[in-house]
Amino acid sequence: MSRPVLSCMMLLIGIPAVFAVEGSPTTTADWIQQGKRAIEQNDYATAGKCLSMILQRSDNKSSDPEAIALGAVVMAYGLWQQHPDQPLLVRQQLQDAIARNPDWAYPYYFLARVLSYPAPSAQIVPLLEKALSLDPGLATADDFAFLTLLYNQKGDTARAILIAEQGLERFPAGVLLRLVSGETRLAREEALTGFYELQYAIFLGGGGHPVSVKAKQDLQGLIRQYRNESGRRQAPELYACLEAFHWESAGDFPKAIGLLQNALVIRNPPHPLAHLLLGEAYLQNNQLERGIQELKLVVGIIPWFAPAYGELGDAYEALGEHTSAREWWQQCMSIDPTNWKAHQAETSLKRLGAGER
Repeated sequence: MSRPVLSCMMLLIGIPAVFAVEGSPTTTADWIQQGKRAIEQNDYATAGKCLSMILQRSDNKSSDPEAIALGAVVMAYGLWQQHPDQPLLVRQQLQDAIARNPDWAYPYYFLARVLSYPAPSAQIVPLLEKALSLDPGLATADDFAFLTLLYNQKGDTARAILIAEQGLERFPAGVLLRLVSGETRLAREEALTGFYELQYAIFLGGGGHPVSVKAKQDLQGLIRQYRNESGRRQAPELYACLEAFHWESAGDFPKAIGLLQNALVIRNPPHPLAHLLLGEAYLQNNQLERGIQELKLVVGIIPWFAPAYGELGDAYEALGEHTSAREWWQQCMSIDPTNWKAHQAETSLKRLGAGER
């Protein structure tokens, strides 16, 4: 990108020529760094203002490669917003940004995300690996999920699991990440771990979420494989959970409860989602107090798991204890406001409030 192109680019995206910021940077390098930080926080308006100041300081003839890279990323963002059907234009800008400033992680992430739609392909693997090596803190849950998926698809399940574990340390509630982690575990014949990862995906996604639907499809494969006498011998905990799922689906909640109680004693300590499954079965069987007891164990072990808080709110409402219901719903919303159960909790709070006026 030549010097005049950088100047014209700023005119194209409509960045104001003059602006004031309290405590503004004083050097071009400072403005570049502030612009980078703004982009990394998805604040492109501030990034554009930083570029405007850089151009003013250089009489619209900046040749600084980092400034040009900054401008290329801002331009890529504008093009992506205006022409999402023309990824080639965005790709060219981001490739130029990488060439100008190869040690800046963000353009690699951005380019990988652009190339991941409508579906991730192997071409994003080196981009994400490079980005993670430069600055893993800029990665999203989906970045880890896509990389896990692609390594699993090519049979490198060891690398896939390593990436998934790194991602789950930062994004334990990543719905897609849980799904691909579960599928990778299944590919490695780690059926029980895969089962619980799929359960995370189902509960975190909820309802008709595409990830939940896919996880349930994978679960049907496990049922065919392990819900038999051979499965009982090979994987007794998994067999008990799958049998419980079958009987719960058939409406026989007492039988499901007995099976899940068996699953809890097979492992010490039990997996927290075994408590969740048992708690759900109790609630379905109208044993609300016992269901609440199990769900409280869940939030004590995995405090980030928003659906359990929402379920507790629902259970307390069913008991007529509205103060407790509100408290659990509010916690659900504060733990993960984007989760489907948090949206339900918000609706329930409004409904309960409207009913008491």
